[in-house]
Amino acid sequence: MKIETLENPKMLDIYVKQAWHSVFCYACAHEEVPNNRYNDKKLLLAIVSGADSAIQSFRAVVDIGTHGGVRFGYGEKGERDYSFINEYELFTEKGMYEKFPMTITNSRKGLVIVHEDVLMNGKYFLSFEENPAQDVAKFLGGAPFGLHILPEWADTVYEELLKQDLLREKDFYKDPSLFDVNEGNGLHLYEVNMNEEDADNFVSSLIKDGKIRFAREGTGENIKKVEDLAQYALRYNESLIEKLSEEVSPEHDASIMQIHPRFDSYPRQLFPVQGHASTACAKHLENHKAVLIQGEMRCDTFTTEKVVLINR
Repeated sequence: MKIETLENPKMLDIYVKQAWHSVFCYACAHEEVPNNRYNDKKLLLAIVSGADSAIQSFRAVVDIGTHGGVRFGYGEKGERDYSFINEYELFTEKGMYEKFPMTITNSRKGLVIVHEDVLMNGKYFLSFEENPAQDVAKFLGGAPFGLHILPEWADTVYEELLKQDLLREKDFYKDPSLFDVNEGNGLHLYEVNMNEEDADNFVSSLIKDGKIRFAREGTGENIKKVEDLAQYALRYNESLIEKLSEEVSPEHDASIMQIHPRFDSYPRQLFPVQGHASTACAKHLENHKAVLIQGEMRCDTFTTEKVVLINR
């Protein structure tokens, strides 16, 4: 792989409508796929910037999925433009990526493309922190693991995960001038080599071995007196609410936020609980495709189209 210089920046080349479009590349991670007849690599992460037409071409390739439509390499600066030199080819999977805007420098905006394997499938884990230990703790607290890692445990848990090869840092290209750990600008990608049961056993073993400890010790006798989940929730509801408040920042807090005035314009006025639920859904759908509402008796999945229809 050629060393990056100002004369030879890393780039991605995208093929759309019988033409190649180049963008500057600040990070690119991929996955080797065994028995791949095209001999290309699956794109996991890319951070790019460039002309609007080139960025739109990249968006299109990501959305439709392609083999042979994306190449990673570097540019050779000429008198008027860069000539692209290919290092390897990538493929994208249809409908499997999320896209986010990103500020590269004060004058340059970029686009981040991230595969769902990195975002939500528990197969990879991404951290932008200088020290990713706290991010790893949050990752273990989400799906599919659901483990509450105390802040004072984070460094030990992170180090042990690496030591036991349950978390493996992935080597990938990232612009050294943009992502410098010494400057506090980290970018880390980890491959996760454990399932939910492995994670449970891992934390249990750390506790048994005394590598992580609770702030104060108990006998566990009170838990033995609990016969069902409802009884547990009633007995410890204050502690549960306190912990939940520390971990979760709601998009809409009914205790301090107002119902959107639009919901007062319907012929049949909503009850306050309905108004707050509808306001929360509307806020969530500004940035997501769907929202799940769960009540005592049932749950409904509202798609974006249904909410738009309600707003009319």
